[in-house]
Amino acid sequence: MKCKECLQTFSEDDVIRYHDSNPYCEHCFNDMFTVCDCCGEYFLHDDMNIIFDSRYVCEQCYNEETQRCDICEEMFYKEELQEADDNHYYFSAVCEECMYQHGLKPTREW
Repeated sequence: MKCKECLQTFSEDDVIRYHDSNPYCEHCFNDMFTVCDCCGEYFLHDDMNIIFDSRYVCEQCYNEETQRCDICEEMFYKEELQEADDNHYYFSAVCEECMYQHGLKPTREW
């Protein structure tokens, strides 16, 4: 069986099949794919995101776990953000630093 990437021939036991059913040798597979640290599935390196603590996560897990602060627009884990208001405007996701810099009050306790 030929590796789709390097075209070298390998035995059936020495190839890895990804979701696309194409055979890859272990070397090419490891060069092309990374396991998501959240869901454990393999994805192409180019489809992965590196988040704050150097974890590699797929797009779906990235969207489920992270969110931008409404003020500074930096990315944070969702649990690090807080709903807040300043008696005029409501913010659905504010980081701790922006909360204090802008004198915002949390709408719920941290």
